[in-house]
Amino acid sequence: PYSKGKRWGYAVANKSLKYSKGNIYKVDKAMQTCAKNGRTGTKKLSQNERQAYRGMADGMYDAILAAERRK
Repeated sequence: PYSKGKRWGYAVANKSLKYSKGNIYKVDKAMQTCAKNGRTGTKKLSQNERQAYRGMADGMYDAILAAERRK
């Protein structure tokens, strides 16, 4: 679940960042929400779902770093 979430998070964030530079704030907010769900599991989440959320947050973070390097 972690690696699938990471690939998904990277793909979605990368597409959003390429569409508009102002979307970095939206991606950052989504990354924070995914990280929060992965850490604390505010809802009753299974371990697999928490791993997926952690992967999504890491994938989005990697996409933000890649976008910064491209600048």
